[in-house]
Amino acid sequence: MAAETPASALVASARNSAWVSGQPGLASEVERWARARRFRDAALDERARAWASPGPPSLSRLARHALAVPAGQVRWAVRRLPGAMLDGLLYRDPPEELLRTVTAGWLRDHFEALGPSGAEIARLVEQSEGIAPGFLVDRLRKEPLVPPPIPAAEVWRLLDRAFPGQVLEVADEPFTVSLLSQLHPATLSDGRRVLFRVARPGVRGDLMRDLRLAATLLGPAELVPRLRAVQPLSVLRSTARQAIEHTDLRNDALNSVELGLLLEERPAGGLTILRPVPEFAAKQAVAFEFPEGAVPLAEGLGRAAAKAAVPGLLTLVVEGALADGVFHADLRPEHLLVLPDGSLALAGCSAVGRLDRRLRLAFLDYITALFGGDFAGQADALARLGAVPGAPDPAALAALEEDLRSAPELAPLRLMRHGEEAGPVLREIAVRHGLRLPSQLLQWMRALLTYRALTRHLVPDMPFVQALLPLLPRLAEINRRLRQDTVV
Repeated sequence: MAAETPASALVASARNSAWVSGQPGLASEVERWARARRFRDAALDERARAWASPGPPSLSRLARHALAVPAGQVRWAVRRLPGAMLDGLLYRDPPEELLRTVTAGWLRDHFEALGPSGAEIARLVEQSEGIAPGFLVDRLRKEPLVPPPIPAAEVWRLLDRAFPGQVLEVADEPFTVSLLSQLHPATLSDGRRVLFRVARPGVRGDLMRDLRLAATLLGPAELVPRLRAVQPLSVLRSTARQAIEHTDLRNDALNSVELGLLLEERPAGGLTILRPVPEFAAKQAVAFEFPEGAVPLAEGLGRAAAKAAVPGLLTLVVEGALADGVFHADLRPEHLLVLPDGSLALAGCSAVGRLDRRLRLAFLDYITALFGGDFAGQADALARLGAVPGAPDPAALAALEEDLRSAPELAPLRLMRHGEEAGPVLREIAVRHGLRLPSQLLQWMRALLTYRALTRHLVPDMPFVQALLPLLPRLAEINRRLRQDTVV
């Protein structure tokens, strides 16, 4: 008997799901969506590699970048420099501090001048803590970029093209605005109220051209050992794969079903996923059920039961990855709504990631060894993750073990109390030993960063390690089940 694929498992689960059956016609629609995505995904890796490989840059996009550099510098000078001079910045701060301040300012405005694609790149930079300069990450967190909304007339044109004659009314003002899309309340021609996610026109092409330009510029970085350790081209290809998925909203519909089934199996309370509406999923727009009384997170954060939603978010990003091999790869505050009872609802999922069983077992062993103070076990698990280059010999693993053991930040008690201190230490060890994570794990590491950013936004006083604590008691059971499945 052939092994069950993720797509066939999803279709079977949807047929037996009470959550799916709550939206008439959704179960049969899932089968059609899954079949269509199999064709799209067949060439996904090839397309991502093409997007993020060095090659001739687009002349028009290159010109946009060339204009954005001085525009960013001038905009920063006009906005910030007079105030900085009045504050005495030029006279009191050390020259290197001034240079960092100026560079972060004009780079941030350079991204802004590039439009939605630049804003998305800035978001990826913000998530690349430890790779991107800290002063730039800090500036982007303090002054996030949000492009202006798509004009209402353009939204109408997009929806009419995708679903001709089927949309009766669309709110002129968007519910939420994100870098790649926006959410609009609407009424269908049969009277149903829905929420339409609409993609920004042209952003897909701009992302492709910007990623190719970045790959051309970063290609030589692979020759520098310290830069090679952060895998710039691998990170770009992972980013390209995600960008391709993000800019095709048909994926939002099927991803939402897959994650909805995950939450149905592991109900956490405090978080629900909105179901997609059958027959309303196209590349440029997708419809979700409309939850009456819901407001955007930015508007309802003060009354949101944010801490109650953390276990559900943890299921989508961490527990789902380890137990089921699937995770939400792109959590964004703009995709969250606050319901009348204070719980949160997730409207769409641009991309999911997957971890195979081998990686999950090795990572679980690594986490168990990390919090158990077993440094030899950590080195062995990193080797089985494929992070240690080549065929690691005992001497190389012993040297890695010794470096892990000699870092006080990796002591179990300190990890529990000050877990974020471990990040820079692990990155330094990774550089020293040339550790390189496989692309699946790179995508998950990025998802963990988005999870950390979101929990920081929802519950500012909750340390990152504390946001992971609800899962720790379940790791042993997840590990046992995975090994049992492997034996079977």
